[in-house]
Amino acid sequence: MTVLLMVGDDRDVVSSYRLRVEALLLKEEFNQTVDWLKPSIDAVIISARGLNSTLRRSSCSESAVKDWSSI
Repeated sequence: MTVLLMVGDDRDVVSSYRLRVEALLLKEEFNQTVDWLKPSIDAVIISARGLNSTLRRSSCSESAVKDWSSI
């Protein structure tokens, strides 16, 4: 036999149930949302790596120019 202990009024129970249902829906939708965003996230990562690489080469070139100009 199951005994339910009610604490608070019915609005608390309904509110808790609604929150749980919303959380379960978000959990179900999460993977689909990530799959939808993944190509865009990958594009940003690739662009950032390319920019970082370009900035490093540029920084190294400027350093080499400064070294040669001091001779």
